[in-house]
Amino acid sequence: MSRARSLVWVLALAALALVSLRAFVGDLFTVGSSSMEPTLFPGDRVLVRFTDELPVRGDVVVVRATGDDPLVKRVVGLPGEELSITSSGDLLVDRAPLDRSLGVLPLVPVFQATRCGWSPSWSEAPEALAEGGWSLGGSLRTAFDVTDGHLDAEGQWIAGEVSVADLAVTLLGLRICEGSTLELTLTEGGDQLFVSVLPEGDRVTVRLGRRAPLPGAGRDAPSLRAPLAEGEAPWSGSSPHALTVANLDDRLLVRLDGAVVLEAALGPPTGGPAVQPRVVLEAEEVTFEDLLVERDLHYTRRGAFGVDAPVRLGPGELFLLGDASGRSTDSREFGPVPLGEVLGRVVGPR
Repeated sequence: MSRARSLVWVLALAALALVSLRAFVGDLFTVGSSSMEPTLFPGDRVLVRFTDELPVRGDVVVVRATGDDPLVKRVVGLPGEELSITSSGDLLVDRAPLDRSLGVLPLVPVFQATRCGWSPSWSEAPEALAEGGWSLGGSLRTAFDVTDGHLDAEGQWIAGEVSVADLAVTLLGLRICEGSTLELTLTEGGDQLFVSVLPEGDRVTVRLGRRAPLPGAGRDAPSLRAPLAEGEAPWSGSSPHALTVANLDDRLLVRLDGAVVLEAALGPPTGGPAVQPRVVLEAEEVTFEDLLVERDLHYTRRGAFGVDAPVRLGPGELFLLGDASGRSTDSREFGPVPLGEVLGRVVGPR
């Protein structure tokens, strides 16, 4: 067989393999809308794996669409479940909030110190360290509200329209000097939810609590300070740590180096006038390499399915929502999606 004929056979087999791969394994799709920002942006090319397996909650999937662009959404409801969206933008499954400690739904970044800089988002800039990172001895306060906006791919702020109550703050490369403490406060309406971190030797004590205004008191009046929970976790004073404090779906939880070390149910808000700032850090002497503020996915009350009344999914149906809820046409408008309409799962994004 001549070399030219051999090359033709190799190219033919490669083309056949590519066609088979695209027909039975997966394919590349171009995202055509902004409904999944900031997880996916228009023009992004995503790899979709074809599968007959039932998607899990949180998967991003591609669905058959009548137009040229694929329909890319996130799975939030599974067959047989009852779904509803609350007035505060939270998702209820079978009339209960999700267990957010499992991380099945992503958080949306609204600030990151290493990408955004401190001004004008914070009251002041902490002291910069020569080796990188910052030192804090005092108070650091946000100068922005948390809305349903987000950071784009270049770290620029895309403004939102709706104030979002649920948020999380992460300190990366955190070190707390011996004998020092760190207190982080998250504000939701008139409530101030605080977490105190007190290292001592190879253990750290974590305390959760709530400050609430006295009944009938004005905005500047003293507040009640009520403890919610207390626990301990291992701690190394010589190693940097990652600390996350999150207020999600009326639960306050603390993660240390990726593991949930303490959480507490908050119950309904105590009321009172809204309090600013949204985030306050107070410390005697701590250093950190980065600070990240994220918000929860906030589902706008539009459409009819799961909004005006709960929707019960059939045995072969999914409920799909877009991460950019205010711009997304999804199951709130067109209802549950049959499993047979799902082409596959997007590989990578969560």
